Amino acid sequence: MPVDIEPREKLTAADLKSLEPLVDREPLEDLPSHVRLLNRSIWPIDFGSYPEGGSTVLQWDGSSLRLTHNRFAGVVDPTRRYAEVYRRGDETFIFRSVFRALLLARLPFEGGLPLHAASVVVDGGAIVFFGVSGAGKSTLSATSKFPVLSDELTAVIRDGDRYFARASGHWGTFSLPAIVPGRFPIRALIRIQKTATFTMRALTRQDAIRCLLQVVLVPAGEMAWQKVIANVAEIQASVPCFEMGWSPATPPWEPLLQFLGDHS
Repeated sequence: MPVDIEPREKLTAADLKSLEPLVDREPLEDLPSHVRLLNRSIWPIDFGSYPEGGSTVLQWDGSSLRLTHNRFAGVVDPTRRYAEVYRRGDETFIFRSVFRALLLARLPFEGGLPLHAASVVVDGGAIVFFGVSGAGKSTLSATSKFPVLSDELTAVIRDGDRYFARASGHWGTFSLPAIVPGRFPIRALIRIQKTATFTMRALTRQDAIRCLLQVVLVPAGEMAWQKVIANVAEIQASVPCFEMGWSPATPPWEPLLQFLGDHS
C-alpha cells in the first residue's frame, strides 16, 4: 500500500530504517494514502488510562477508524486514504501500527481483505494459507522453499474480476524480512489445521465463507463489515477454497502442489 508521510522533516533516521521492511519499492499505479504527523493531540484522551506496552485500541467512529495507545493517538479515514497521528515520543513501532490500521481499514472499501493468513509464491501465483491462531501458519511458512509474502497478515486485493495477494509488510514470528515485491494472482485459499497425515478437501461455499469470515482482521463496525461480508462472498466465488490437514513433521509441499495441479 503506497503511503506518503508528511511533514518529512519530522521523520528521524530510526523512523526511516523502521519503515524499510514495510515498503514495496516496485512502482505502483495506485494512489497513495497520506499520513500526517501532528504536533499536538486533537483528541481529549487520558493516555495514562492505557497500559504502557499494551496493544493499540481500534474503534470505528462512523466511517473513520480511531487508534489509541499509551504512546500515540490517530484517526484513519479509508475512503479519503488519509490518516492523522499524534505521537508522544519517537518510538518507531507507531508507524507499523498506523500502517497496519490503514491496511485493515482501507482494503474492504476497495474490494479486498486483510486476512490472518500466510502466503507463498509458487510459479508466479500465490497460495494463501489461513487459519485461527495455532493452526501453524508461521510453522508452515518456515518450511517453505518458496518466497513468503507473510506468515501473519496477507493483503488480498481486487483488480477487475481477479484477486491477487500482496505482501503486507507485517509478520508474526518472523523478524520483519524485506518485502517480496509485486502482486500475485491467487491460485487457492487453503484453510489449514494440524493433523497426523496430509489431507486435502474442497470446502463447500458455506464452509468457505464461514471460515474466511473468522480470519478477516477488520475491526468490528457496521459499515466496514457490510463490505467485508460482500467481499468474502465474491472472493469465495472466484478463487478455489480448500482445507488442508498437515503435520509439521512432514512439510506438505510436494503432495499439495500435486493436488493443486490436478485440480487446476
